[in-house]
Amino acid sequence: MAKYVYEGRAPRDDGDGGLLRPLDEREFDTDPGAPWRLLDEPEEPERPAESPAAPAGPKVGGTATGAPASSTATPRTEGTEG
Repeated sequence: MAKYVYEGRAPRDDGDGGLLRPLDEREFDTDPGAPWRLLDEPEEPERPAESPAAPAGPKVGGTATGAPASSTATPRTEGTEG
C-alpha cells in the first residue's frame, strides 16, 4: 500500500462516515487520482555522491609539469667580498 495526502481545498465526506480534511493522509492499494498526491515515492537505490576533485597540494618549486623553474637571477656566491 502507498500513502497519499489529500490536497483538496475543503473538507468533504470520506465515504466511510468520516470527514476528510486537506492534508489528511490515507493509504490506498491503487492510485486514487486527484486531489490526492503520493507521499511514498518508490525507493531508488542511492547512488554515491560525486566525489569532489582532490585539492591541489602546495606548490613547492618547479612548474605544473614538475620541471624546475628557470631563473634569470645571478646566483649569489658566499664568502666573496668585493
